[in-house]
Amino acid sequence: MVALGATAVGALTGWKESVRDARHELLRLPSGTRVVATWHPSAILRAPPSAAARMRDELADDLARAARLAAEAAVEAGDDEDEPATGHGAHAAPVANRPAVAAQ
Repeated sequence: MVALGATAVGALTGWKESVRDARHELLRLPSGTRVVATWHPSAILRAPPSAAARMRDELADDLARAARLAAEAAVEAGDDEDEPATGHGAHAAPVANRPAVAAQ
């Protein structure tokens, strides 16, 4: 699971420190699911250019780390890569049941 920004990190894990610090921690949900903390894209957009470039690189690194962790978890769970994932995101509503978002 990826937590984008301090609000998401705090809501998911109870983490009270900065995203900068959370990025370097092994965070888990009570279920044991690993959480990768990273920058929210809007924070990068608001950052000064010199910091924004670093934050963009860190976001890309964090997303790559999350992908590696997800692949490792799938192997540990015995998921077949050729089959659709099941059991992940059980709290998400099926696409057909999600409310439509009006374009503006």
